[in-house]
Amino acid sequence: MRLFNIYNPKYAGEIQVLYGELQLLRFDCSAAKMDNETMAAFKKVLPVTLTEFLQGKWCSATTNIVEADYEVSFIDFWVAYNKKINKIRAENHFNKLNKMEKIKALNGIKPYEKYLKDNNWRSKADPETYIRNKMWDNEYN
Repeated sequence: MRLFNIYNPKYAGEIQVLYGELQLLRFDCSAAKMDNETMAAFKKVLPVTLTEFLQGKWCSATTNIVEADYEVSFIDFWVAYNKKINKIRAENHFNKLNKMEKIKALNGIKPYEKYLKDNNWRSKADPETYIRNKMWDNEYN
């Protein structure tokens, strides 16, 4: 995942955009002082794909883009995993993961859930078990 901070003289503050491997995952303009018209115009031109974003053809010459260091928080994982059991134990295991493992844990949720849907006889593991067993490394085909 790649996080970018966007600055432009047309508004005070920053806009944050988070891209996954290929597509836009999150857009946050709460730290920017923009009127509704400017916000709507920005949303309209913001590329959906990371490739288009990096090409920079969508922004003006006065726009500054800075890539920020992104780390997956436990709350990001907890919300995405959406099985609310043993939160403290899950958080303890999550905090022992390195940065790349945290990203893989988050990105592995959707393939795991697709596998569960296709194999509805299996039940979803508790979040603690998913983390402890590094279930995102399994090949869910």
